[in-house]
Amino acid sequence: MNIKKIVLIAVAATACIAGGLLAFFYFFNHAGTVSAGKAPRVVKLFRISDMEKGGGVTYPGRVWPVRHAELFFRVSGPVIERNLKYGQTVEQGDILMRIDPRDYQREVDRLTQEVAMQRVQNSLAEIEYNRNLKLIESKVVSQAVFDTARTKKQASDAELQMLEVELKIAQDKLADTVLTAPFHGTISDLKIEQYEIAKANVPVVLLDDLREVEIRISVPAGNLPDTNIYDGEQFLGMKFDVRFPGRGNRLFQASTYEFKPVASETSETYELTLRMKVPDDFLVLPGMSAEVFGLPHFQSDRRKRLKLPFAAIFERDGRSSVWVYSPKTQTITRRDVKAGEATDADRVYIEGDVHPGELVVAAGGDWLTEKTSVRILNPEVLNENH
Repeated sequence: MNIKKIVLIAVAATACIAGGLLAFFYFFNHAGTVSAGKAPRVVKLFRISDMEKGGGVTYPGRVWPVRHAELFFRVSGPVIERNLKYGQTVEQGDILMRIDPRDYQREVDRLTQEVAMQRVQNSLAEIEYNRNLKLIESKVVSQAVFDTARTKKQASDAELQMLEVELKIAQDKLADTVLTAPFHGTISDLKIEQYEIAKANVPVVLLDDLREVEIRISVPAGNLPDTNIYDGEQFLGMKFDVRFPGRGNRLFQASTYEFKPVASETSETYELTLRMKVPDDFLVLPGMSAEVFGLPHFQSDRRKRLKLPFAAIFERDGRSSVWVYSPKTQTITRRDVKAGEATDADRVYIEGDVHPGELVVAAGGDWLTEKTSVRILNPEVLNENH
């Protein structure tokens, strides 16, 4: 075989290989393009809800104890006993603090002696009065003498009563040198140390009963009922779910207890109070944040309005729209909507050609058309009761 034939064979082989590679890459790129065009878009669905379906509104709130007391002495003096710690639990009647009782004890002793002496004087005045009463009847003594005995008796009675009142006040002050717990509770704050001077009527201990707490929330004026909130007890006493964000996702139930019909000074909101018993295996403290779920809208026009996520709404051709998914045809249809005010962090009220229970694409509407094939990311939503 000569050199020319060898060269021709090599050129032919190279051409075949190059042609094969070109054909392979063309087929690969063409096939990828076709597949990409037919691949379905993955979307997450959201079922439209209304307020009558139990969606409700979530309100942030703050925890307060149902029973809270700022305890103080009614008398002044140095604290001689204070065996308390923050967070300590005490029972009703437990001694919390004492102040030095010496001055108050001395006053009680002094008045006790004065009362005893005055009772003797009162007895003598009564004897003299009774004697003169008999003598005046017999006209043995003059009317002036009798009047003097009677006046002396009345003055003695008044003096005795006054001293007895002073003694009772002194005894009360002596008793007030001991501060006791008015109810079962937890020591929340201590404002004085042992040996310091306690001033009368100035709080020295804060006591909270943590077995039952209140959650106070602020309700906007636009979400108040059209009638008196107390009418027929239709609202007070209703139970709602409560969660404490700083304490995990555990849910509790609290009952509406009280409505304050005076607007906040800083915003047009009204305070609603709920109450709940604190279980033994869960700690809730005053000042914690809380979330109350499912409170209904009251006004009739609000009950009929629908809500869905902000991200479900997209703008195209100058119109706000959503994609509505049909489980029967497994296709999406564009519907025009009008967005209203926000209901919470990520949802908004809507109006338009949509209905409760329908399924909409929760996000990514800008990338879709009515010809786009979709695959459902959360198929469980198709089986939800609605």
